[in-house]
Amino acid sequence: MIALFVCRLQPFHLGHLHAIKKILEKYDSVLIAIGSSDASRQRANPFSFDERREMLGIILKKENLLARCEIVGIPDIGDDKKWAEEIEKHEFDVVVTGNDWTKRCLEYDYEIVPPDFLEPEKYNATRIRNIIRLRGEWKFLVPKEVYGFVKKKIDSGEVKIDGKPEENKDW
Repeated sequence: MIALFVCRLQPFHLGHLHAIKKILEKYDSVLIAIGSSDASRQRANPFSFDERREMLGIILKKENLLARCEIVGIPDIGDDKKWAEEIEKHEFDVVVTGNDWTKRCLEYDYEIVPPDFLEPEKYNATRIRNIIRLRGEWKFLVPKEVYGFVKKKIDSGEVKIDGKPEENKDW
């Protein structure tokens, strides 16, 4: 069976890795749909789709999980039905999500399974971005390769994560 897991990965963190590993304990493979694939260099979406796919790919390869994962981008469409049609262009059998919007879009056609998240109040991309903004310590919240990747993007000025903290929302 193929499980669908929708996530934005802004940035990829240890909670994402934990959830993907747990999904692969139950299912043959996972379709990882990187949401908001059309968004980048925005306050809540500082990384491009290609950057997020690269972060994810580095870690999945290191963890020997890449062969069981398919990575696709799903743009923001603004219409629940059209978004569902876009995601249904890909093959999957079950949806692993804790996101109410994703549930609402897919619950009539697919079984919805809650994810096994690792301390979501701690491993949360909005929280991580806010820690970066406040110049706090966030290294322990992401895989070391992701820390280096993100730090390089920020230090070069290619990606900006600054300003007032974001409100933590359930994306």
